Amino acid sequence: MDNNLKLAINIHGELSQLVHPATPESIRASSITNNTVLVVFVFCGFLSSVLLLTSSVLALPVIYQIIAAAILGITFQSLYSANKYLKTSTYNPRHNQGYIINYALGIFSG
Repeated sequence: MDNNLKLAINIHGELSQLVHPATPESIRASSITNNTVLVVFVFCGFLSSVLLLTSSVLALPVIYQIIAAAILGITFQSLYSANKYLKTSTYNPRHNQGYIINYALGIFSG
């Protein structure tokens, strides 16, 4: 093994220790532009807040207001809990299905 390859392996090992427990996958997912699930959550929360703010003008039925409030509530909760993973770059995109299920359960329970 030549010296350049050994040096590259050593540098990789040291960098991996510096960012542990983050992985390249979690670092990529910690960027909002690379995380479709969080973008969808933010978009749904924005839409629900617009619906709630304009519900009296649009004369929406109460059930739509309740659903919009539930969506807004679970959006806050989801983004709040994702925030700690994003701060440490440990957001795991392998768990996106679980995050989506929790979001849906929050809407239904809200």
